[in-house]
Amino acid sequence: MHRSIAKRHGFTLIEMLVYVSMLVLLTVGVIRLVLTLSFNFAEIRVERRLMASSDLALETLVREIRLASSVVTSSSVFGTSPGKLVISTFRSPTDLTPVVRTFTINASRLTSQDDSGPQEFLTPPEVQITNLTFWHLATTTSRLVTVKIILEAGQGRVLESKTFYDSAVLRQNY
Repeated sequence: MHRSIAKRHGFTLIEMLVYVSMLVLLTVGVIRLVLTLSFNFAEIRVERRLMASSDLALETLVREIRLASSVVTSSSVFGTSPGKLVISTFRSPTDLTPVVRTFTINASRLTSQDDSGPQEFLTPPEVQITNLTFWHLATTTSRLVTVKIILEAGQGRVLESKTFYDSAVLRQNY
């Protein structure tokens, strides 16, 4: 008596369950990886936006403070937010026309205004300024202005806030 063994075709139920389980685990892992990468990319983009905005705002403020001939303390607001800095300066390094330049916040953005001219935004609309504070220190030989600026960008889970400080001495006062 000889029994013939029939050839098997296809998968058993156990094999199919194992393969489906492995596929589900692999799919979940790939989805988590993609979500983590997109979240990290969004964080990096917000961080880059904050850094670029702070660089632009602080470099502009420091440059203008250094070029100023004086700080108009009667019109400026020091030690509180939102601060206001009013300086006597020149229109530009090449145009020595005297102007009074004001730095303040409008619609959560840093602005610059010459005399009674139009306001110019110095920060992009995607980045909000939540705190702008100026401090003024005057001695017999020099004048120093310190700036504190808190910027916020992003939304939802990717909302970041950073604090930046910088100081400048008015060059025409030493």
